[in-house]
Amino acid sequence: MPVALARAAAPTRPSRLRFALRICGFVVLALLALFAGGFGWFADKVSNMTTPVNPAKADAIIVLTGGQSRLDAAMDLLASGKGERLLISGVHPSASRRQLQMAMGGDKQLFSCCVDIDRAALDTIGNAEESAKWVESHAYGSVILVTNNYHMPRSLLE
Repeated sequence: MPVALARAAAPTRPSRLRFALRICGFVVLALLALFAGGFGWFADKVSNMTTPVNPAKADAIIVLTGGQSRLDAAMDLLASGKGERLLISGVHPSASRRQLQMAMGGDKQLFSCCVDIDRAALDTIGNAEESAKWVESHAYGSVILVTNNYHMPRSLLE
C-alpha cells in the first residue's frame, strides 16, 4: 500500500500540461483584455475630437486623400485664405489634375494656381514622407492637416 500512495503523490505529465495550458490561456485573455481596453480608449479619444470651427491661418494646407469631404474641407480652407497652398497627398496615379479639379469643384483659377498633387504616397507613412518633403521645399513653418478624426492620431505620429 505505501507504494501506491507514493505514485499518486508524484506529479504526472497531464497535470503539468494542464498547468501550462492554464498559464497560456491566462496570458491570451490578458492580451485580449489589453487590446480591447486600448481599442476602447482609442474609440473614445477619436469620438471626442472636434473639428476646429475657425482654425488659425497657416502657411499651407495638407489633405490626405480618402474621402470627398476631406477634399471639400481642404478646398474651403484654401478659398478662405487659411493657407497659401494646398497639397493633396496620396492621389491615385491615374487621376488627372482636371478630373480631380472637377470632382472637387470650386474655383478653377484657385485650383490651378495653388494646389499641388502628390501621387507618390501609398499609405500614411508615404503621406507623411511626401508631405514633409513638400513642406521643406516650400520652407513652410506651419500647416493645417485635413483628415478624418480616426486617422488623425496616426497621421500626427507619422
